[in-house]
Amino acid sequence: MKQRGLFDFGEEEPQGEAQRAPEVSETVSEADSDEAPRSPDVPSRPGEPADAADRRVAVTEFTLPLLLEAGAGTGKTATLVARVLTWCLGPGWERHADGERAPEEVAQRVLSGVVAITFTEAAAAEMAGRIGRALSLVQRTASASRGTMDPARLPLGLATELLPPAEEALVRARALRATLDQLEVGTIHAFCRRLLTTHALELGLAPTFEVDATFSRSVAIVREVLEEYLREAWNEPLDERLVRLAKRRIAPPDLEQAVLDLMDAGASAADLAEDPLDAATLSAIVGELPERVAELLALGGEPLSGAPKNQKAHDALEALRDTAAAFELLREDGVDPTTRDGFEALAERVRNAW
Repeated sequence: MKQRGLFDFGEEEPQGEAQRAPEVSETVSEADSDEAPRSPDVPSRPGEPADAADRRVAVTEFTLPLLLEAGAGTGKTATLVARVLTWCLGPGWERHADGERAPEEVAQRVLSGVVAITFTEAAAAEMAGRIGRALSLVQRTASASRGTMDPARLPLGLATELLPPAEEALVRARALRATLDQLEVGTIHAFCRRLLTTHALELGLAPTFEVDATFSRSVAIVREVLEEYLREAWNEPLDERLVRLAKRRIAPPDLEQAVLDLMDAGASAADLAEDPLDAATLSAIVGELPERVAELLALGGEPLSGAPKNQKAHDALEALRDTAAAFELLREDGVDPTTRDGFEALAERVRNAW
C-alpha cells in the first residue's frame, strides 16, 4: 500500500473532464444555431441549398471578420478547409508573389500567415489532414486539366472563381504541399506556446519552459516543495509561524490551496518578499476599517430599515453591525488588533460575521 503523504487526507480524486481547460473555437467561430446567417449581397443560385450564398461568403470574403454559426454535422469544417485553400491558392498567393520569389518561398509566406485554432488536438489533427488531402486533390485535378479545372473534381466548397488556371494551380498546390508544415493548426494552448517560445528571452522565460494546461504540474510542484519545507520547518529550531497555523487548525492541504490561489492570481515570489501584514500595514487597516464600516452603516441603515423584502440587504447590514461590534469586543477583552495575533482574532470574527 502506498504510504500516505502530508497532503493525502481529505482529498478527492480529480474528475477528469472537470480538470480540462476551457476549449476555444476555431478561427471562423462556430456555435450551435438553427439558422445560418443570411448574406443579402450574394443570392443563392437555383437548385442550391438555402445557405449556399452564406457558404460562398465564408469562403471568399477576406477583407472583413466573419462569424460562422451552424449546428453539428452541417459542414463547418469543410467550409473552413475550403476557405484556407481558396486563400492560399488565390488571393493569399497573389499577395506574396512578386515575380522573383520561388514558389516554395511564396508558399511559406502564405501558410505562415494562416492560423486555425480548434477546440482539441484531435480536431486540429483532423483539419490539418483534411487541408493536406484537399491540396493533394487540387494537385491531381490540376495535373489532369487544361485551362479551367472541373469544379466537380475539386474539394467541396472551393471558390473556383478565385483560383488560377490549371497550370498555375498545379505549381501553387505542389509548393503548398511541400511547405505545409508552416501552417499553424492547433489549440489555443499550442498557439500561445509557439508565440511564447519564439519570444521567450524577451518575455523573461526559460527557452525550455513547459505549459501546464491542466494545472496538474503546478499542483505537484507546490505539493513537493511544501512537503520538503514542512518536514524541515517542524524540526529544531521550531518555526513559530507554523505553531500559530496549527492552533488555527490550518492543515497542509490548506497551505497548498493558499499557494495555488496565489499562483492563480498571478502572484510572484517578489510580491511576497516583504511581510504583507507588518505593523504599519496593520495599523493602517485597523485605523481605517471602523470608519468605513460606520460610513456604510450610516448610508444603508435608515433607508433599508423598512424594506422587509430585501433579505440580502438586511443580511449585509447585520454583518456590518457585527463587524463594528467585533472591534468593541476585542477592546473589552484587552486584545490589540494592530498586533498580528490580535488582527487574526479580528479577522476571524469578521469572517464569521459575513
